[in-house]
Amino acid sequence: MSKLINIGKTILIVEDNSNTQSMLSKQLRSQHYTTKMTKKGVNALKLVRKNCIDLVLLDIGLEDGIEKGFDVCEKIKTNTSTKSTRIIFLTGSTNQAYLKKAFDSGGDDFITKPHKESELLARVEYQLEQKENNAIHIVRIFIASSGKLEKERDKIELFFLKQNRDFTEKRVMYIVERYENYSTSINSERIQNKFNNIVIESDIVIAIIDNDVGPFTKEEFDVAHHGLLSGKKPSHIHVYFKSPPDANGITSEKLRKVEEFKKEIIHLEQIYDVYENIRDLKNRVENSVKDDVKEILGNN
Repeated sequence: MSKLINIGKTILIVEDNSNTQSMLSKQLRSQHYTTKMTKKGVNALKLVRKNCIDLVLLDIGLEDGIEKGFDVCEKIKTNTSTKSTRIIFLTGSTNQAYLKKAFDSGGDDFITKPHKESELLARVEYQLEQKENNAIHIVRIFIASSGKLEKERDKIELFFLKQNRDFTEKRVMYIVERYENYSTSINSERIQNKFNNIVIESDIVIAIIDNDVGPFTKEEFDVAHHGLLSGKKPSHIHVYFKSPPDANGITSEKLRKVEEFKKEIIHLEQIYDVYENIRDLKNRVENSVKDDVKEILGNN
């Protein structure tokens, strides 16, 4: 059965026998894989580095020596930009020494020649699934807040930066977008247009409100909510109100806007939360985002 899910997956066939090369390509393309082919190990290295190759079918016994296949594998697996590429060795030998060397050089699996089509497709599919399971997932977070809430933004960003220390284990890396990242770098366009574009590229939007609802924060929320209703990004929105709000600079008009915004959020069937201080805000964000990430990863 052909699998449309394979569209976009590219497999490099490194095989010095033209007939075997063509047969492998035909069988893989029947399952909607994209294939590239070469007979030389040196060309294989160039193709892997310059193209988005998901998996390599690598003949151990290339025409330039039995060692060449192992060398190619080791160079791919020790390069930081290509090490996630899955490698299945093609071998006409079941010699245990060769097979051990294949795995020692970084190979993920092997197929003996002549091969069975069903075995080829099963092993390829399994290795690509393993690659997907081991992929690092990027979660983009946008912080919407007024300029004076810099300490709150700092605390939240620091929390996510600390989470990134363990990204290889958790398979998640956070990218935090905030006002300060762009406030001095955009001159030719309305800066808020740039922020609105970032909002709809983010997975999670966090809005922080103290004693006023700035027009830009409100605009960012509206853009995010529209994306959410459209089934696009962001997939999660969290709004946090300071309680009690800062008395410094507070006015009845500002308080009225805050209360109106709360009512609008409820009317839109969204949920908001309140926080007492920066540490409390950080803890509430941590708990919410933890559940969001589980859902985001589950949908990928």
